[in-house]
Amino acid sequence: PPPPAPPPPPPSAAYLGWDPTLVRLLIILLTTVSGGFPFFVIYFIMWIIVPMARTATEKLQMRGESITIENIGKTVSSSFENIKSNVNDYANSPKTRSTLQKIADGFIEVVGVVLKL
Repeated sequence: PPPPAPPPPPPSAAYLGWDPTLVRLLIILLTTVSGGFPFFVIYFIMWIIVPMARTATEKLQMRGESITIENIGKTVSSSFENIKSNVNDYANSPKTRSTLQKIADGFIEVVGVVLKL
């Protein structure tokens, strides 16, 4: 028989349908108002204990969605789209080019202009 399915991850903000950013802001607010220590410790412990959703199945479980081939396909596709977007943003960012790369780009432009003449 196949091995038993792993237990679902503990509830997270996404699983409960809450915006994770709002939960983080609430923790910061409660930490500031209460003197800080209890909520920071709770947040830090939960950060360590709650596992990161790495696979498509774990991400679907985290959001409380049913695990179907269609949903797994959508999750994988959106992950690839995010990666593609991040790579394009990085490649098109002016900060990513070193001084040597900028010099090489300028040299190539000059050679291109000379060759056109």
